[in-house]
Amino acid sequence: MGQNLHRHFISKLHHAVDGNAQLAALRECSRLALSNPVLLKEYHEVLLLFCAYPGNKKVRELAKEELNRLGQAIKKHLYNNRWQHVLSGSGLPFTELRCQYSLEMVSWLLEKFPGQVKPAEAGATATAVRQTFQSLLPGIEFERSTHGDLNLWNRIKSLSGHYFNVPSLKWLLQLIQQQQWPVLLRDQLYDNLNIFISWSLTGNSWNRSFLHWPVNNVYCQAIKKRKVNSSLIIHQPVKPSLPLTEQEKQELIGTMRASLAFYYRETDPFTYADTAALEMFELGQGLQVALTGMRKERRLSLESYVGFMAFKNGVPVSYGGGWLFGHRCKIGVNIYPPFRGAESAWLFCQVMRLYYQRYNVHRFVVKPYQFGKGNPEGLKSGAFWFYYKLGFRPVNEKIKKAAEAEWKKITAGDSYRTSQKILKRFTASNKEWIVERKLAADPLAGELSSKISLMIQQEFQGDRGRAILTCTRKMKISLGIKSMPQLSNEEISVWQNWALLWSILPGHYTWNSRQRKYWLQLFWLKTRGSERDFILAWQQYKDLWCAET
Repeated sequence: MGQNLHRHFISKLHHAVDGNAQLAALRECSRLALSNPVLLKEYHEVLLLFCAYPGNKKVRELAKEELNRLGQAIKKHLYNNRWQHVLSGSGLPFTELRCQYSLEMVSWLLEKFPGQVKPAEAGATATAVRQTFQSLLPGIEFERSTHGDLNLWNRIKSLSGHYFNVPSLKWLLQLIQQQQWPVLLRDQLYDNLNIFISWSLTGNSWNRSFLHWPVNNVYCQAIKKRKVNSSLIIHQPVKPSLPLTEQEKQELIGTMRASLAFYYRETDPFTYADTAALEMFELGQGLQVALTGMRKERRLSLESYVGFMAFKNGVPVSYGGGWLFGHRCKIGVNIYPPFRGAESAWLFCQVMRLYYQRYNVHRFVVKPYQFGKGNPEGLKSGAFWFYYKLGFRPVNEKIKKAAEAEWKKITAGDSYRTSQKILKRFTASNKEWIVERKLAADPLAGELSSKISLMIQQEFQGDRGRAILTCTRKMKISLGIKSMPQLSNEEISVWQNWALLWSILPGHYTWNSRQRKYWLQLFWLKTRGSERDFILAWQQYKDLWCAET
C-alpha cells in the first residue's frame, strides 16, 4: 500500500453507478493507504452508500470489509490529536461524540453503554444551578443548596460527594426523576442545565459504520434518480407488519435512537417510543420502514405524532414523522447525508404509502421549513419543486397560481431556473397533496387550539384554572357521568384538555347518547388505547368536522 487514498479515487466511486464500475473502483481504493482523516471521512460516506445501495453482492461485501479497515485505521490513531480532532463528532468507530441529549436519552445511554458515556461539561450559570437545586431539594437543605456561587459539578459534590464523574451524573438524573412533577417540567429543568455528555464509540456495531438492522436478503441496484408516480406508489398494497419479539422491539428502538444520536439528533417518537405501538414493514426493493408512536404520558394533546425510520438493506437511511389529526398528516422526511443522491423521491413516496394505508390519510402537508423557510439549503436545492413534482401544491391560492406560472416556464424547455427570491416568497404557505377528496377537510389542530385560547380569554378573562374547572364540570354533567375510574396525573391532564375542546365544539349540548358515548370512548383511547386506534376512531367523529374554522 505505497500509494495513499486521494480525492481522485473517491470521485471515481461517486461516478460509479452500476455494480461492475463500483466493484472496480472499490478494489482500486482498497489497495490504497488510509493516511488522511479528512479523505477517510469522505470515503466512509461512499462506503455506507454502497452498503445500502450495492450494485451487486460483491460490492456490498467489499464495502463492509473496507469499513472494517477504516475502523482499524482510526484505532491505530486513537491517541493522535489531529486524527481525533478531525473525526470528532463523525460517529465513526473509536471517535468521540460530545452532545447535549435529553434526560431520557442520557439515562438510556448510561445504562446501555457503561464505561463509554460520561459528563463532559455544563453551561448553566452558578445562579441557574443554585435556583435548580432550590427547586429539587427539601427546603431544610438550604445551606448546601444555596450557599456560594458553585458551578454544577461543585454543587453536586457538596450535596452527594461525587465530582464530575458518572456517579455525579447518575445522582443528578435520579434526583430529577424522583420529583413528582409533570414529565415536561422535569425535562425542561434538566435541559436548562445545558449538560453535554461525552460518548466514546468503539469498534462494535454501535457506531455509524456498523449500525444496521439484520436482513435476510440483499437487494442490488444501480444508483440513480428515477421518476416516480406518487399516486401509483401509495396505492400499492402494504403487507402486514413483520413479527417482532419484545427483545427485537427493544433492539430496534435502540438502533433508531443511536442512529439519530450519531448525527447529534433526537426525536420524541424514538426517545419516548411505545414498544406496544412499534411496527416494522417490508416495502420491497430492500426497503424496510419502522413506525412508532409515543408512550401514553408523552402523547400530544390533539395530534398523534408517529415517527418512522427507513432502512435500505438494513442500513438506516432516513427518518422523520407524521403529525396526524383526522385524515390530515403533516409529514417531515429527512434523508441522511450519505444517501441524498440516491432515490429520495421514491423513498418519500414509500413513506407516504405506509402512512396513507396504515392511518387512512387523505391529505399530506409539508411545512415551509421543508422547502426553504429558515432553511438556506432547502432554498438552494430547489426543494419546493421536489414536492411539487410529487403532487404537493401551495395552500395559499395566490402562491399556488404563481407557482403554476413558474412551473410552465420551467417545463417550456429553455433552461429556466426559478430565482431564490421567488422560492423564498413561496415559503409563506404550507404545501399539501390531497390524495382523496371523499370528505370535507378536517379542522386544523392549530386552529382548534387557538379557538380554545380565545374562548378562555373571552369567557374566563384568561383564568385557566376557572376555565378548566367550569368546562370539566359542564362536560361531566352533559355526558351524564356520575363516577369515573381513578385517573393518573397524565390522564387528568388529558381529561382537562378534553373538556376545553368539548366546550368549543358546535352543538355539544344537543349530542345524542351515541355521540356522548363515543366522545368518552375517544378519551379512553387517547389515554389508555393505542395511538392508531385513536387516529382511526377520531376520523369517524363527524361532529367535530362541523366546527367552524
